[in-house]
Amino acid sequence: MLKISGIMRSNLLDKDFELLLRSPILENIVDNGFATELDIQQGLFSQKKLQLTTRFQDFKDCIEYLDHSDFQIRKTINRRWGTSDRLLKIIEQQIGRTISQGALLVALDLRGVELERIDDRDDAFMNITDHSLL
Repeated sequence: MLKISGIMRSNLLDKDFELLLRSPILENIVDNGFATELDIQQGLFSQKKLQLTTRFQDFKDCIEYLDHSDFQIRKTINRRWGTSDRLLKIIEQQIGRTISQGALLVALDLRGVELERIDDRDDAFMNITDHSLL
């Protein structure tokens, strides 16, 4: 398991998005979450990374949702219910459309949420505490 936190801020969301996409700590985040070994073997990593660069609106929508939610950041990762996939489904339901899981992961990182990649999945555990979100 790899814990991730690569917070960089410019105070402009579009610049934050660009900086985070170039962060070596977040380099394995692609459009649909984390790049899997299969993505790399099939040569899809570059294509999925490029798709993520077009998801700025998804990133903004995630930031907007996170900024108006009552979640709190825990000291430890929550391995029971705190997965990015579960949060993604909640945000998609609230927004009313499909969004990029990679954009959500980048937004979570910008807001100081610690992520722990789940081996062999494109998902991650998080350190968010509010059960009403998940």
